[in-house]
Amino acid sequence: MILILKSAYGFDIGSDVVSFSLPAFAAANNLFPPVQIEYEHVYSNKTNSTCVFWDFDKGIDGDWSTDGCYAEYRKFKLTSCRCNHFTNFAVLMSVFKFSEEDTTALSIITWPGLVTSILCLLITIFLHIYFWRNVSSDKSKILICLCTVLVLAYIIILAGLNLTDSSSRCSAIAIVLHYLFLCALCLMVAEGIDIAMSILIVFSQGRSNAGLLLSFGLVFPFVIVVISMAATQFKGYGTEQYCWLSVSNGLIYAFLVPCIIAVLVLGRWMVGGKLNNSTVKLYQLVKPAMNQKSDYTKTMHMASHTDRVHQSTVGGVWPH
Repeated sequence: MILILKSAYGFDIGSDVVSFSLPAFAAANNLFPPVQIEYEHVYSNKTNSTCVFWDFDKGIDGDWSTDGCYAEYRKFKLTSCRCNHFTNFAVLMSVFKFSEEDTTALSIITWPGLVTSILCLLITIFLHIYFWRNVSSDKSKILICLCTVLVLAYIIILAGLNLTDSSSRCSAIAIVLHYLFLCALCLMVAEGIDIAMSILIVFSQGRSNAGLLLSFGLVFPFVIVVISMAATQFKGYGTEQYCWLSVSNGLIYAFLVPCIIAVLVLGRWMVGGKLNNSTVKLYQLVKPAMNQKSDYTKTMHMASHTDRVHQSTVGGVWPH
């Protein structure tokens, strides 16, 4: 049956309340395996679902309790609970809702920012294609691919990030965004590797590594996404608020962990450290061939600025 009971402080009842009863001689506690109940959420503007039951012995009039109950998994508008006893069950949802001011501010920031980014990325792609004879290189190929990936990701964000009315469509959008942003991350790392190789291995100009680096930037993210989908059975792709990775079941770490590794380790150690040292050593070798000290100073100053531009391209200055 459905019971109408008071909600705990700070929470609302986010599902129907289900009650089970058994004959007096049947065991109702310490059930193994625990009984499984799947609830459909009543609200779409609340998060952090908790599996509870009504404990008549708690307090004066009874209250919600989590003893013996836990959430087996959470997915789009659904929570699966397991409990080792029978009583009155429900799902509590913590109150969460963006204010109208917050929503307006986010829209003001998001839409113009993404549209501006898309225009700048398209201009970058057009200029590289138009002047391809002059700028043809591995770095240019990687950069065009990176810009294309970001344009696709930004367009999907503008068009479908809030399409949460359909769970299957929202999950598909979240999967595509997961892949595209991982591609952008890996392509930035690939660009950093190419820049480092062009300085560390000075005499490798005749050999192109674009195919290998692009494969890393496009295939490795696909592997991560496939593993994530297999491990979670698509649970966590799409939430009730946005078509993105869920925080509650930990799927967001399938994106955060590669970000941390790429930015903090590769970006800072390899590009920010070894690339700087290699540039200094390279110009120290060139110094004896220069006629004047001012030439050396200007060259080192230019090299320092060039390094900073390279680092910003691949995310090397983010941790600074």
